Amino acid sequence: TPSEIFQGIFKYKAYVGKIPEDKKDETDPLQIGSIIETLVNNDKYQIKDNDGLKRKLRYNDIMVITYGKKSLKPIMTELDNRGIPCRVEGEVSFSQNEALCEVFKIYSAVSDREDAVALYGALTGKLIGFTQEDLLYFKGKQGKISLKASFVKEAFKDDVCLQIIDELEKLNTLYYDTLSLTPAGLFSKIMDDFRVYEYTKAENLEVLYYALELLRNAEISGSVVSFKDASAYLYELIEGKSNS
Repeated sequence: TPSEIFQGIFKYKAYVGKIPEDKKDETDPLQIGSIIETLVNNDKYQIKDNDGLKRKLRYNDIMVITYGKKSLKPIMTELDNRGIPCRVEGEVSFSQNEALCEVFKIYSAVSDREDAVALYGALTGKLIGFTQEDLLYFKGKQGKISLKASFVKEAFKDDVCLQIIDELEKLNTLYYDTLSLTPAGLFSKIMDDFRVYEYTKAENLEVLYYALELLRNAEISGSVVSFKDASAYLYELIEGKSNS
């Protein structure tokens, strides 16, 4: 119903034979055009905006991902015939996307509580924002930088130490949340909990959501099962080693 919130990957069956005329109503371009026309500006299909308010879908909420450029021409022709505005993006550079790299820092720290290097990276990343000097100061006050550590806050009197403890506890809570999340669900939760959309441009968010969809597809295919698998998958995306 319109009051329900849904998410995930939805599939349709398209005809991919060599003679599209045989089943012309089932080809990819027609299916894509029909789906977009159905979703956009329709009261039955709404999403929550960054401010948490519901709204109808717009054309710029939709991304069509193809396996190669050969698939683009018939899709573009069909969308143009229907008056649906669109633009073609070039090769996605995951390594240049700061938002993805910052989410990865937190993801890798949460997916492996034994990885001290990843934890330092998360704490000094832009989404949390401590400096190396802050962490050295904390250690000098007998603070332990670990997701397994427990703290008596009354033993720490200054704001820097208390802020670091708060962030460590936040990351630790996120780690325990993984017990009820999928690998892609953790990625999405990090985006929400750290309000990534407030710190990055729209075009960077597009790449971030693209990475999320790739991660979901990897889950479905079985190539990503655990959170460590997902962390390794995201690392390969950023380093340009993935075949996705």
